[in-house]
Amino acid sequence: MKKIRFPVLILIFVLLLPQFALALEQDMVIDAKAAILVDAAFGDVLYAQNADERVYPASTTKIMTALLVIENIEMGGSTLATMVTATESAIAPIPPRSSHQSIRPGEQLTLEQLLYCLMVASANDASNVLAEAIGGSLEDFYVLMNSKAQALGLSGTRYMNAHGLHDDEHYTTARDLAVLSSYAMTKPLFRTLAAAPIYTVPATNLSAERSLHTTNYLLSHRIIPGYLYSSATGIKTGTTNEAGYCLVSSAQKGERELIAVVMGTTLKLDAAGLIADRTYFSESQRLLEWGFAGYSRREILSGNDLIGELPVSLSRVADYVVAHPSGSLEATIPRDLGNEAFQRTVVWLNDSVEAPVVKGQVLGTITLHYGDTAYGTLNLVALSDVEASPRKVFWKDTGAAILQLIIFAFLGVALFFVIILLLRNRRRNALRLERQAERERQRAEKE
Repeated sequence: MKKIRFPVLILIFVLLLPQFALALEQDMVIDAKAAILVDAAFGDVLYAQNADERVYPASTTKIMTALLVIENIEMGGSTLATMVTATESAIAPIPPRSSHQSIRPGEQLTLEQLLYCLMVASANDASNVLAEAIGGSLEDFYVLMNSKAQALGLSGTRYMNAHGLHDDEHYTTARDLAVLSSYAMTKPLFRTLAAAPIYTVPATNLSAERSLHTTNYLLSHRIIPGYLYSSATGIKTGTTNEAGYCLVSSAQKGERELIAVVMGTTLKLDAAGLIADRTYFSESQRLLEWGFAGYSRREILSGNDLIGELPVSLSRVADYVVAHPSGSLEATIPRDLGNEAFQRTVVWLNDSVEAPVVKGQVLGTITLHYGDTAYGTLNLVALSDVEASPRKVFWKDTGAAILQLIIFAFLGVALFFVIILLLRNRRRNALRLERQAERERQRAEKE
């Protein structure tokens, strides 16, 4: 049975349309400024909370930075083994109290090592070193970031740096981050980086060996226990005073993978003023589990469904032909939502069809809706061949030929009379002019 699968570009298109969010009452609220949950493979939006409101991305910015480096490698512009020398212009702008790996000007690291510093340890200095290495300069890399955002349709996103440290003009939305992350997770190298709990950077020319530990505590409990999530597959944390605590996370169960974006959370403190809950991890896990428990990927329209009958003319064996979908539609929908809840809109190309009809011939379309959500459109095709009656076809063709002759004859007669009328009018005009000339001659003679 043919299944409808969304390629990456269509997936992106689906995510970018707010009206594609499932039109169901959301019975929970995420403790965050903005949040969204999507089916990573197909783009279905399962949950949205202020998903299109502008937020600050903090270090989730590094998703775009890593993506551009990876695509440069894919295009042959560099390799993971490419050696990069850190410059003063890359290191100097990084505040010493921000997240970094103490990379020094003149230090040499490979692109692979810098990518792990970027994604695992969220190193801001690695961000700038990578930006210069790929873009030629920090400013030129920002141009690449915004060009890629535009190409992906991230209309609510603007980049002013490669690391995510606060800038009032550096912003995004939860939906845009879901689009970006869904696309980035199609890259095997990005998936490896996003899921890495630890990484060891060998000693360099200016540094001893570095041990990196992920800032995403869904992936590891070595630094902060209590949030390890066995289904987690990534992706990236982000924190600034202005952005709050943010997490773009992903998790997989079986063949299903979900991506959750939780932006602008706060830490929960106990009576003693100690951290009782890092909400960006607990709320992300709650959102992911809600999606796995409440939703499933199901076929909502089968190619075996018989949708309707269309009248057939010029046949001696059948008065109608049965139509069925050309394939099938799937969607990630609530487990308790039956297929009968979907509205089917059928549009026929014509009110009837003439024989012969060929099996698979397109007769119309069918679109599935639930509330304001459209889940796809398929062609309706003929289930079987319908032979034409030679006699009916002959008389139809003969009748058409006779009618054509009658029309031509009528047009010929009409044209003949038009010509006669034109000639008569021309003759009348000529006689009128002659009489007028004669009167003028006679008047002249009298004078």
